[in-house]
Amino acid sequence: MNKRILFWIFLFAAMLTFSFGKANAQTATPTPNTEPPSVEQLLTDVLTLQDENKALKAEIAAKDKAIADYKTVIDNNKLELAKMSGEKTGTEQANIRLTAIIEAMIPMLRRKTVGISIF
Repeated sequence: MNKRILFWIFLFAAMLTFSFGKANAQTATPTPNTEPPSVEQLLTDVLTLQDENKALKAEIAAKDKAIADYKTVIDNNKLELAKMSGEKTGTEQANIRLTAIIEAMIPMLRRKTVGISIF
């Protein structure tokens, strides 16, 4: 039974392959154009291509300018981040230094008691 299923799958795949191959061969034959294009048509094609070329060059120039602007913004943000990171490190060091000073001064501020106790 398993061989029968494989046989039918193979047969179906072969039929699909041959049918699509025949359909593509029939539709792929181009019809030859017997008359050449006119001079006016060629000139209009050239002019439209030149206009498209100018438009694409302008678009590329605008994108290049935008990329350059974004690069300057990114560079400014990197400088700002470095500046803020340095300030953060400085404040953390100052905090640690002040905490150490406070820790050293706390024993000096405690009341000194004499060894006599009532209770």
